[in-house]
Amino acid sequence: MEEVKTDFEDRSTKKIRLEDGDAVTVAVSNDNNEDKIDKIDTTTTTDKSEDSTVTATDDSLKPKDCVATESKKVNLVVFGLPKFMDNTKFQKLLKKNDTIVVKAKKIYRETFAIVTLENAELAQSFTEKYNNMEVEGSTLEVREKQSQAERGKGANDNNNSKKRDRNGNNTNNNNNNNNNNNSGGSGLKLIEDITNPWHKLEYSVQLEKKEANVTNVLRDMTSSIRKECTSQPQWLQALKGRVVACPLEEIVPSPETSHYRNKTSYTIGRLEDGNPCVGFALGRTGNGVTVVGDPTPCLIISERSNAIRLHLQEYIRAHPRPPFDKTTHTGFWRQLNVRDFTTGQTMATVQFNHRGLSEEEITGECNQLIELFARAKGTKAEVTSLSVQLYDGVSNAAPVDLPVKIIDGPETIVEKLLGKEFHVSSNAFFQVNSKAAESLFSKVTEWAGVNERSIVLDVCCGTGTIGQCISDKARHVYGLEMAPDAVADARVNAERNGIKNIDYIVGKAEDTTDKLLQMIHQNYRDAKDGEIIGIVDPPRAGLHQNVIKSLRTLETMKKLVYVSCNQNSLIVDAARLCKSITNTMKGTPFRPVKAIAVDLFPHTEHCEVVVLFERINMADTTTKSTSSTTSTTTTKEEPITNTESTTKIETTTPSNDNPILPEKEE
Repeated sequence: MEEVKTDFEDRSTKKIRLEDGDAVTVAVSNDNNEDKIDKIDTTTTTDKSEDSTVTATDDSLKPKDCVATESKKVNLVVFGLPKFMDNTKFQKLLKKNDTIVVKAKKIYRETFAIVTLENAELAQSFTEKYNNMEVEGSTLEVREKQSQAERGKGANDNNNSKKRDRNGNNTNNNNNNNNNNNSGGSGLKLIEDITNPWHKLEYSVQLEKKEANVTNVLRDMTSSIRKECTSQPQWLQALKGRVVACPLEEIVPSPETSHYRNKTSYTIGRLEDGNPCVGFALGRTGNGVTVVGDPTPCLIISERSNAIRLHLQEYIRAHPRPPFDKTTHTGFWRQLNVRDFTTGQTMATVQFNHRGLSEEEITGECNQLIELFARAKGTKAEVTSLSVQLYDGVSNAAPVDLPVKIIDGPETIVEKLLGKEFHVSSNAFFQVNSKAAESLFSKVTEWAGVNERSIVLDVCCGTGTIGQCISDKARHVYGLEMAPDAVADARVNAERNGIKNIDYIVGKAEDTTDKLLQMIHQNYRDAKDGEIIGIVDPPRAGLHQNVIKSLRTLETMKKLVYVSCNQNSLIVDAARLCKSITNTMKGTPFRPVKAIAVDLFPHTEHCEVVVLFERINMADTTTKSTSSTTSTTTTKEEPITNTESTTKIETTTPSNDNPILPEKEE
């Protein structure tokens, strides 16, 4: 198997060689150092030479049609497989179900597999057997592989259909209902299923499902830690079988379950009838779907956010410049981002394609936007801060560091959490559910056990919310964040909140942790064991291994509070925090003490999980091997894996067509 990565703006592609030239190319989003798949091109490679490649195009996922790799052989794609299932386990699954295939390949940490059947009849039988099959809590979906030619034809057919609609033929005038249905074989998703897929479940049932998911995460955490411990501490010896790594407390519900999001990103495109719409994409561009749906029925967007997008939508429909077309990469209007806080302050950022426009024309468009929102004063569509972002790239997602230009109002808007004011700029990270964030930060403060002697190390601090909420009780707080805009906001927030005992360092945590630890030792030489407390709130990719190494070697830090927005990453990080001492992983290991889920995302499968880690007592450690007697035996470093994991974390594959997911993916 070969793996090739190439960066393109804020995205990259990863080509995985399967067998004898067959390849799949997956697109990986790198927002906030996240490593997540958001598009898959399963096109068959006809050239079997080593240099033949398949290039991923925009957001392709789940191909619909079939292509034969040889005469009558048929390739199928099986979606929805457990992430930690490897090829051996996949082969066992096929054998268990008496399935004979020409070849099959499942890549570890990917959620799909490619299988080749001898003929169309066997392919049909395979599809009937495995489609909707439940495997380790995951529902499988089988689709036939699609050739490059067929894939291109499908996109062209879709585009031609849209052009006919714009000319007045076969139009559908019911914008709010028929634009969002699956009728007529259109293959479009319901807008509610995209933005809030659990909208049909009672909220109490949602909480039960999330708590069950986290329970499975803690079971997998036990297995993962056990594999990495050559020396078995007593706490791990006491865990028999597949049990949770630590007690799980009752889930904390969200104070608000509808219209709770304080940030929403809208795609500007066209409805099925061709009318411009500020809404959400109803499918993947790579599948030829460029239709945008009306988000009015969505439970999670705020009323003011909806009013702002409707105000802009009315303006765009009368504007001579068209929305951006993702297939031809032409057009003007691209995206609208809205922040809407409980203080009543709002921020709107309009993204447009400036290619071919003069400075005078760009200025003219900005002035018209200022006039547009000036007319909204006194209404729900009023904005406190108005900005624009110029982006002429081909990718749907703009680079994360692409600047935003304020054209009216202040550079930041204000939100209040736990009695503190936080000024937030357009690109800065901030939890999307303000009321539930207060519950989250309160729990972190409680578990950290901060007192007047405590020195708090706040890693991945964002705009400084957690550290500043905890600062009143601490001796000093150090914040670490890679985003300069967020740190600038954090410093302003600290000054306006009158906080003197806090400092921030800009840079990647893996590059600056050592520097920060040296600063702590220099400034607080009298710090005793247990007086340094760590808080980490990493992006979806989790903590860099170098950060974990630094935290492990800071022996005076006896307690670490981990806030997780991606529980798959939590499992891996927990194994590294708790694994036995090795040549490359020094420092006394930690152990998980307790965990709790906090629901920041009602009507979706996501939640935040807080885990309290504490240092183990090395005197209580015994070695697995009978030939070794020392509890701190240094062993050769092995890569962290989790092949025993059976957890199914229900997730919605992030799409840059519809970026309305938990904030840490942004």
